[in-house]
Amino acid sequence: IATDKFFLRFALNCYANGLFETARHVEKILITDNIANKEDFQSGHVCAAIQQSQTTTVKDFTLKMKPCREELAKFHENIRYHAIENINLVIRSLAKFRMTEEIFDLFDCLRANRVKTNSESLEFLANAIVATIDAGEKADTMKDLPKSSLKIPEIVFVGRSNVGKSSLVNCLFNRKALASTSATPGHTKHFHFFVANRDRTDVPPFCFVDVPGLGYAETVDENKQVSWKSLLQRYLSKRESLKLVCHLIDARHKVTQNDKEMFEIAIRSAAERKTGGESLFQYAIILTKADKVTKKVLQDTIRDVEKYTQSVLQSIETGSGVVDASILTIPPPSAADSDSVDRKDEDDVEEIVVR
Repeated sequence: IATDKFFLRFALNCYANGLFETARHVEKILITDNIANKEDFQSGHVCAAIQQSQTTTVKDFTLKMKPCREELAKFHENIRYHAIENINLVIRSLAKFRMTEEIFDLFDCLRANRVKTNSESLEFLANAIVATIDAGEKADTMKDLPKSSLKIPEIVFVGRSNVGKSSLVNCLFNRKALASTSATPGHTKHFHFFVANRDRTDVPPFCFVDVPGLGYAETVDENKQVSWKSLLQRYLSKRESLKLVCHLIDARHKVTQNDKEMFEIAIRSAAERKTGGESLFQYAIILTKADKVTKKVLQDTIRDVEKYTQSVLQSIETGSGVVDASILTIPPPSAADSDSVDRKDEDDVEEIVVR
């Protein structure tokens, strides 16, 4: 059985790496010997179609992409039956050619079908959507902020000190030390702007903003903290290019006073944007360090966070209702850890959408 799986995996990797003749030869043998069926090779066929769509001499874009899109559509229909290792082969092939629209469609399909991704899936995604990074701009005042551009949407990471904002920025960019990190609270002392894909035409540009954390009187004087909070509220209230606020909360604790203060800043900022006619931002709650808590602690933290997000969202209103807020855990609960969330509970805690 191990040998059979090896040859199946070998054939799929041959498809993914453009060795089509070898892949088809191994596929024919395995099917003839009733070791595998045609459906087992579907991810390999998709990889082949992706590569052929990028190397064909057909100039008409619709015709060129038709076989690839047909294979992807069939793959989406059967996504529940594929191992994540095989799905990752498809994600990697799409990432190789920076087919970002197709990648996000595939991730939407995985989410809709509750298929769990892994670190490799996210690594391939990051490699696809991040081609270049400009990380030189910092700011301490509104005057120092880089010029806002609606063509470069901004995502800001907020939360108390040492909650993991800089580490998450590095993770999402798939870089080890882009945003400077430290075990000492108060390490980030400026607004840091990280612009991805500036002046690129093959992938869309966007910007991550890493800001100082709330609450670390031991390392920063009170006047500086007040200045940062004032700058944060003005940034949230006035920045046209701001599209998403990611509020990081330590999963080991319930909502802290610093988190409550952040909710209040968000509410005031949204009210000002609404009054000024600005578009509202989306709001995401991210529970960090979820691998360091038990199932009970994680569930208690989620319930506590939900209680506050309901009131926050009722205060941040749009014309069509309230802003959506997602509660995500990082890293996702591990089924291998008996003290962590059970497999059957994962859908309840890994992602909760509050409306």
